[in-house]
Amino acid sequence: MANLNVGRHFCNQLTKQQWKSFYKNTMHYSARNLWYRMIHKQSSNQLAMAQRNLKHAASDRCTLCNEIEDAPHLLIKCVHKLDVWDSSFKEFLSYPKSADPQQIYSSIMRFKLNQYYLYHHDLHITIYDFFATIMRTIWRHHYR
Repeated sequence: MANLNVGRHFCNQLTKQQWKSFYKNTMHYSARNLWYRMIHKQSSNQLAMAQRNLKHAASDRCTLCNEIEDAPHLLIKCVHKLDVWDSSFKEFLSYPKSADPQQIYSSIMRFKLNQYYLYHHDLHITIYDFFATIMRTIWRHHYR
């Protein structure tokens, strides 16, 4: 089996308790996998594929806006993806009401979601589920 060298990207900024909370959460397995890969800088985006010289990666550019597509751009910072975050925040969060891409990325990478408040408490979802669902939806529609 080939050595994927995952250890060199390992994120040691997260505590054992944060990881336990992450794994105990009820989010969909594909969203958890996507989130995990993003934290460990292993997500498949145009820049990463171009840097690995994969033949199906013709460019390091986003196919929607032609900006360089790294992981934050793929899931958050692209203007088209940011619209999804912004409309979701306006619909479901009482605070904050608008999406700040840098804050979202930082919150995702550090599991710091306690600053976000769901508007509808009767939804029976956690803030982790909310973020994971948005990430998974963006991911699925991007690779359709």
